[in-house]
Amino acid sequence: MNPAFVYPQSRFEPAALIDLRSNEERTRLSPLALKGFFNIVQRWQLKNDEARELLGSVSSSTYYEIKKNPTNTLDVDRITRVPRWPLQTPPPLAGQTPPGRMG
Repeated sequence: MNPAFVYPQSRFEPAALIDLRSNEERTRLSPLALKGFFNIVQRWQLKNDEARELLGSVSSSTYYEIKKNPTNTLDVDRITRVPRWPLQTPPPLAGQTPPGRMG
């Protein structure tokens, strides 16, 4: 193994990676991801259509069900989208909306 990729000797262990294929983990993390998602939607002043696009072009009925019941368990694709949005939207936006900038 390349020594550059070995965890350095210390009394701390690296955190275990989360397996998002596990329904149990997605059930645990989905409410937090959705809370973050709807905070982003509010701060970015997104329209419902733009928010649906960020969730992977979900149907209106699916979006409103998620909005009404933010404790739903997200699938792997949707739960991995949430943490990527803020990282992919570098300021300044040069007059574009965040979804426009990311597209």
